[in-house]
Amino acid sequence: MSADNLTLDDVIELMMQEVPRPTATTARDWGDRYPVYRDQIADFVAEWLFQEGMTEKAALIDESALLNSATEHLNRVLQGELDERFPGVLAAAERIGLDTASLGERMGANEYFIEMIDRRAVSLESVPGAFLSALSEELRCSVRSIARWMTGGAGEPSFGVAVGQDEADSKSFAQAWREAGLSQEALRRWSCK
Repeated sequence: MSADNLTLDDVIELMMQEVPRPTATTARDWGDRYPVYRDQIADFVAEWLFQEGMTEKAALIDESALLNSATEHLNRVLQGELDERFPGVLAAAERIGLDTASLGERMGANEYFIEMIDRRAVSLESVPGAFLSALSEELRCSVRSIARWMTGGAGEPSFGVAVGQDEADSKSFAQAWREAGLSQEALRRWSCK
């Protein structure tokens, strides 16, 4: 079967046979190999990484908060305020009137750390789910849209680094946190939530 005749399901099946645990690099490489399915491959890998990162604790759902969040989301969709493509951390913050310092403060981080996230210099696989959830709440977007963006899907980083940064160049969340000069205690709080 030629590459032109492959369906998305065929491509995903081939990818999973070759790479049993996909990463952001996998999404970029396979998106380059099959550009017609680039966004769908990025979505698949982001969803895979998102679900893989969920813990048993995540299964405990606050139904009231979920209902409120769904209602707010529906209102934004109906008002046309929801953009399907995540524009990058700094652009999303700017869109709602937050500068880098304010977002950093709200996230218990600093400007340097937020810029590293925006540059996609931090591997998605290492970012605690609690941090992604808090970031999505602050930026008023979905965790999945941020995860998809971090794997090289839609949007460009606001701070000026090319999409799909090589995984070898990216840092773990903990490495980036330390490099930004943030406290170990705060890092443990994100890791334990």
